[in-house]
Amino acid sequence: MGIGRDISVIYDSKEELYFSFYLDELYEAHYILSYESQPRNLILSMPVFHNRTKQLKTKTKKITKTLLREHGYTADFKVEWIRDKSHCLFYHNITCNADLNKIPFIANNHDSIIEIKPAFSRFNMDRVFSLNQRWLYQRHGIYVQKIIPVKLFEATFTPRKYLLTDKTNKQRKLKYQPRSLKTFVKTWWGKKTEKTT
Repeated sequence: MGIGRDISVIYDSKEELYFSFYLDELYEAHYILSYESQPRNLILSMPVFHNRTKQLKTKTKKITKTLLREHGYTADFKVEWIRDKSHCLFYHNITCNADLNKIPFIANNHDSIIEIKPAFSRFNMDRVFSLNQRWLYQRHGIYVQKIIPVKLFEATFTPRKYLLTDKTNKQRKLKYQPRSLKTFVKTWWGKKTEKTT
């Protein structure tokens, strides 16, 4: 479990690493209590076996063959939000009466379960995720949200560490004007104040 960022974690993709930069800033600013990379595996289907008996010369032997293996799912991240500070600004619970398209994260009882995807996937893994996502909600009542880090950064704020390239540590070329966390929060509260006046 990462409280802030656990530097011993090796991420499966650069996108996961970049998303951890985002979570680190939220943690430092006290919007999240903790985050965990690769939380526990959730079982979606149990294995299916075929049993039969085989007659030998003096006895019968029981033979078991696996027809279908167990199928499980492990999310990329679990984020535990600090309720008073983060609610409405960064997340809404899936059960609340709010427009979930106007908020960056969807939570299950104040925890967001996240699947990280690149902006482009040549293997079309979205199809597999979409099936697992439905299955998880039906079987466990857990909503897993797909996040594309670059789109999230553009819509909300860009982590400081992402502003520099991975190898040369030079300014990263972005196709949008990046905002800091502080600017994003200030802008959001400004819009909120305008609506109430």
